[in-house]
Amino acid sequence: MPAISVENILENNTNTNVQEDMFAPIDLDLTDYTYMNKQNKRFKLSAEKEGKASTLKSTGQVWDENMLFRYQFYSDETNLRVLPAYGSLGSYVTTKLDDNTNVMVGQDSLTKINGDVINFSYPNYSYYSSGARISGEENYFNYSVGAFTETDTTNQQLAAVITTKPSSIKGSSGKFYVGGGVFTNLMKDVNKSSSGLLAQYQGEKLSVGGQLSQISYSKGGYDESHSAHLLTTYRVNEHLLLKNKLVKNFDFDELQGEIGIVFNPMKETDRLEFEVIATNYQTQNVVTRQRLRFTTSFKF
Repeated sequence: MPAISVENILENNTNTNVQEDMFAPIDLDLTDYTYMNKQNKRFKLSAEKEGKASTLKSTGQVWDENMLFRYQFYSDETNLRVLPAYGSLGSYVTTKLDDNTNVMVGQDSLTKINGDVINFSYPNYSYYSSGARISGEENYFNYSVGAFTETDTTNQQLAAVITTKPSSIKGSSGKFYVGGGVFTNLMKDVNKSSSGLLAQYQGEKLSVGGQLSQISYSKGGYDESHSAHLLTTYRVNEHLLLKNKLVKNFDFDELQGEIGIVFNPMKETDRLEFEVIATNYQTQNVVTRQRLRFTTSFKF
């Protein structure tokens, strides 16, 4: 089913001496616009066609695919710049080895565990990665291990995550689990690795997740940084969701905070969605960047 997403981002910059790689999982535009000496606006339009999974005859395998198109427009008071548009096809085959083990082969990556995003993983440098992933469960834990090659850059990626099974907490209907993982991105001139620990609580209305990470770089030497993520969401009702995110980099004394509202006005809550997110980015206890983002998503 096709889905359209439109974003309008207002950004205020007061300092541009910022490293782009410091928060790999954070979608923050750190381009230096100060030479224009004007407030800038960014628009992004994307469309996604969701493929339905189907079982291949006499094989026990499941075929799934998605088609995505993305167009990005950058504008200010004097000009409009359009980035090259691209389309990508993501498809993979899933084979069920037994009741507890699945193997995926195709275009995918390891970015989630138990349905939650892994914030200390390194992002793909191309939109899709091709490779294989095996996911399963044992008596007390879930795991996922994968090896991928980025389709555009041909960088190699290795990943492994393991967590306890989500378990009920006494006196609560919520689920809780802990775990950890490692990621490696083998690039041409520099290797980047990250490892981390995570804990997640999921209740009927409240969800709280925390993650600690260590990120290392090796390029003619060795360097590393440490950061923490705290993500909280609260569902007021079936139409309104509140969320908050804090990301702290301890080595550079940097902090990013976000607060957002997600509103689904229709009875079928995935048909139409409005999102407003305000972001503060600060270093050395001084706010250096602010952003207000509006996103509208709808499905035909």
